[in-house]
Formats: sequence, structure tokens, C-alpha cells
Amino acid sequence: MSQPLSYKDTSQPTIEPVSLDQAKAQLRVETTFTNDDALITGLIVAARQYCEKVMNRAIFNRNMQMTLDYFPFPDFGSTINSNDNFPLFSRYWSDLAIRLPKPQCVSVANITYMDLTGNTQTLSSASYTTDVNSEPARIVPVPFQYWPWSQNYIPGNIMVTWVSNPLS
Repeated sequence: MSQPLSYKDTSQPTIEPVSLDQAKAQLRVETTFTNDDALITGLIVAARQYCEKVMNRAIFNRNMQMTLDYFPFPDFGSTINSNDNFPLFSRYWSDLAIRLPKPQCVSVANITYMDLTGNTQTLSSASYTTDVNSEPARIVPVPFQYWPWSQNYIPGNIMVTWVSNPLS
């Protein structure tokens, strides 16, 4: 059983893929007519958001954030589908892997968690490896290590922040 994934965009693009003038040209609206500019701009944003949702990809660089209730641990469930296991040495990989739900990960900015004393800690980037070549990306502890113990069963206890790359 895998735990639910909760992720969101923490940044929005500064520009849209279609300009207001391009949208007006497509809609055959005179550029001098400005009464509907706010509506057309809203439609441009909605169209981009819809495309990103359908494609499950960011069109522009995006900071993403995912929260987990606990680190994946053997027999606690993983964020990897159990049907995707490779039979040779797959238990270590599949039980400990954090799978980032948005494809095209460029890098993991940080992983924070609440330790056993209730303090927020930032996990050292030397203690985990990120496979950005797979789609979606996977994060696993370095060989022969596990994720740290954290406050169990606190919703949103673990927070992973990463950068999602635009379409190539």
C-alpha cells in the first residue's frame, strides 16, 4: 500500500506561453479594444493550467513541493507502485524510494522533516541520491543507509522541494 502524495506548485511563471496580442489575434479582437483584456488574460492562464494538468508537466520552470506523512520504509509502503518492481534487488529500491509525481525534475532543492524531538531538520544532500533521468524522478538514500527516523504519523511531516523543468 502506498501513501498518498500531496504536491503543489510553489511558484507561478512570470510570463504566459501566449501573449495577450497573440490571443487577441486568434480571437479576432481588435488590439485597440481593451474592455476584455482581463478576461482574455484569465483565459490564457486557465488554458496553460489545463494543459499542464492534462500533460502532467510544467511548461515553465516551476518550484514544486510535496509532503509525506513519513519516509518510505520497508513494510510501511512506498510511493512506488508494487507492480513496477524489478525482481533483482528491487526490495531495497522500491521500499525506500520517494517518487516525485511531476515529471521533468531538474534537481531536488531540499528535504526537511520533523525529528523525534519535534525540531525541523534539513536532510543533507549527501545522504540521498536523485535519479532525474527517470520519469518521474526518484529519490533514494545512499547505499547502505535508510531515511532518518521522524515523528511518525504527522500529516505533512516530510517536505520535499524540487525544481520541475519545462518541456524540451
